[in-house]
Amino acid sequence: FGVFVQLDQIYIEGLVHITALENDYYHFDPVHHLLRGKRSGRVYRLGDTIRVIVARVDLDDRKIDFVLEEVNSPPLQKRKSRRKKARG
Repeated sequence: FGVFVQLDQIYIEGLVHITALENDYYHFDPVHHLLRGKRSGRVYRLGDTIRVIVARVDLDDRKIDFVLEEVNSPPLQKRKSRRKKARG
C-alpha cells in the first residue's frame, strides 16, 4: 500500500511504500483518492506529479520500489504548546 508511480516517457510503474512517506501517519480517503498526513496535513492525490528515486529493483518479481526525492520540502510547522508556563 502506498503511492503508485508512473514514470513519464518510459512508461515504468512502481510504488512508494506508505512506510517511505515522511515521518507521519497517512490516512487513505477512497472517495477523493488521496493520502493525507495526520500531523503534517500533507496530501498526495491521484494524478499528482512527484519526483522519486529508485530504491530497489526486483527483476524476478518485476517490481520497482521508489522513495520520494525531497527537493525544497517545506519544514513541518511545530504545534503551539497548549500548556501555560508556571508562575512563581
